[in-house]
Amino acid sequence: MLDQSINSNCENKSLSEALFALSETSNINITFSPKLFSKSKKIDFTAYKEPLRNVLNRFFENREVGYRLSNGGIILFKKPTPNFIINGYLTDTKTGERLVGANIFELNNLVGGASNTYGFYSQQFKKGHLRLQISYLGYQTKVIELNLNKPQKLDIALEPSLTLK
Repeated sequence: MLDQSINSNCENKSLSEALFALSETSNINITFSPKLFSKSKKIDFTAYKEPLRNVLNRFFENREVGYRLSNGGIILFKKPTPNFIINGYLTDTKTGERLVGANIFELNNLVGGASNTYGFYSQQFKKGHLRLQISYLGYQTKVIELNLNKPQKLDIALEPSLTLK
């Protein structure tokens, strides 16, 4: 089925409309939720004697959409968002001392943890934009924003906020 040769031409159509046209052209039922795609984004697409597999791969390139064969048709689905690990040491900026039990918390998804007895932390987060809040008693809270698209080592130093005399 995926090796079936396809001829299709779509101009200024939404991805949903292009998929409906592809389904009619190929005589293969393509099942999906229109919520998978933006209605406002238009595409231009031409395929001439191209395997259906290649056409689908081009349609979903750089999109979080996958497909699978089922009962003589094709079902489209949202790919799960990958998770990546961020790890490193939490330290004092002045002394370099490692901070045991310091908190690291992701503000968008409300996920977090604490550093271990060596000041080391390791936390799994979903791919995308993160806002990490790092806090420790007696230190200034720090917020770091980053785009996570691969595992990262991130050592973080906190400034003391209290001084004892």
